[in-house]
Amino acid sequence: ASDGLAGLARWAAAYQWGRLAVVLSQSLPRWGVVVERIGELTCGSVLIILAASLAVALVVPSQQVTVTTADLLRAGAPLLPFALLFGTVGATLTGRFPRFAVGVVGTYLVASYLLFQLGPFLRWPDWSLDFSVFKLYGNPLLTGIDWTGLLLMSAAALVGFATALWVMQTREVGS
Repeated sequence: ASDGLAGLARWAAAYQWGRLAVVLSQSLPRWGVVVERIGELTCGSVLIILAASLAVALVVPSQQVTVTTADLLRAGAPLLPFALLFGTVGATLTGRFPRFAVGVVGTYLVASYLLFQLGPFLRWPDWSLDFSVFKLYGNPLLTGIDWTGLLLMSAAALVGFATALWVMQTREVGS
């Protein structure tokens, strides 16, 4: 998600400093900007997921833990919709509120993580944990993929992508 926040900060800066107007003046369609941004996020996320999986595969033997390739795939695959969820929601917020997008997404990311980690420890009700996106990811290495969570993340990412396309089409670039 940190790669997504860095990308989100670049997108917000493009709005704030007028770089988006320059890009659009070079005959790139507005939808192309969103597709390019989400494509960049997807490629970056895949590279990070692969690097993390490789690092885990290299380190776990020294810890006397057995992790198979299937385990790494099961843990890594749901991370892509997770990253795209933040990226597409961030793209939507950046298109409408560029100055606040990074803060809002970053705050939700931190609060969601703390809720997921501290909620069970503090014995909060299960429904309160549903506000954490980390619950949607679950713990696929131990419990398998949470298919409902994966579908919800994927659906939310698709809605975020469609909304980002719509916001880019309707927003004045200079405002």
